[in-house]
Amino acid sequence: MTAQKNNARLRKRRGLLLLLLALWATVFITSIILCLKSDSKIFDLTSLGIMVGAFAIGMALERLAPAERGQPKRSVALNVGYAFLIQSYTILQGPLIAIGTITLLNHFGLGLITLSEKGWLLLPSAAAYLLTMDFMEYLFHRAQHRFPFLWAMHSFHHSDRAMNITTTFRHFWFERTLHAIAVSLPVALLFKAPPEVLVVYGLWSWNDYFTHMNLRLSLGPFWGVINGPQYHRIHHSLLPEHWNKNFADHFPIFDVLFGTHHKPKPGEFPPTGLEEEVHIKFADTLLWPLRSRRKPD
Repeated sequence: MTAQKNNARLRKRRGLLLLLLALWATVFITSIILCLKSDSKIFDLTSLGIMVGAFAIGMALERLAPAERGQPKRSVALNVGYAFLIQSYTILQGPLIAIGTITLLNHFGLGLITLSEKGWLLLPSAAAYLLTMDFMEYLFHRAQHRFPFLWAMHSFHHSDRAMNITTTFRHFWFERTLHAIAVSLPVALLFKAPPEVLVVYGLWSWNDYFTHMNLRLSLGPFWGVINGPQYHRIHHSLLPEHWNKNFADHFPIFDVLFGTHHKPKPGEFPPTGLEEEVHIKFADTLLWPLRSRRKPD
């Protein structure tokens, strides 16, 4: 009788999980359509709407199968407040941020290789763009851990001992500008990307929410194909054996090629954060490099 109740509860949980995932996908696709058909002001509001929707649904998913239980609400509140701040900053920075940088440079005819969006050619164009962006992300991410002045900023992202979907936007505000220069600019100079390819990139970038989720979910044999909550949690791990591992943003193949991968073990969901526990006030988020004097982990 107990086994039947457990099975019924499991089926109910799986059904709810699928429903929430479907709702998440519907909200996101609708938002993308609105972005394509609306002016910049509506786009700004939509970008905030995507974040709010992702946080709400992601938190619901995390409650179903958390990798870590009992996370402090104070940490989540800090992340949510900072996320609104960083999104507003991103909107104001507009032309300096990833897609804005690429669109602007392409508008002036820059880009050595023109990517096609016609018919089936959209597929290889999007793949080339995604892989190139992810490779540049990988190099930039390694630099963030290698050079002290970059780590002084990036350590803010790693300081969260309660990693969850709200950690997604927990990046020091000036890193957005550095990212535009180090990642988006070189890719914009290499590729002249049509709007359709940029939309695919925007859709794919939503995986950042997924990888930061406090979710006890293993991708099994597909760990090396796409980044997931377990693989990225190891990158944020507090344990020394996981330091300087799993840098890839979306495709772990770059970690495999450069020897920085740690293959997730069954049930391996380590604690996260910096070696030294840090109690952060909201004001600290704006001046983090001046407050944080830590070496790369």
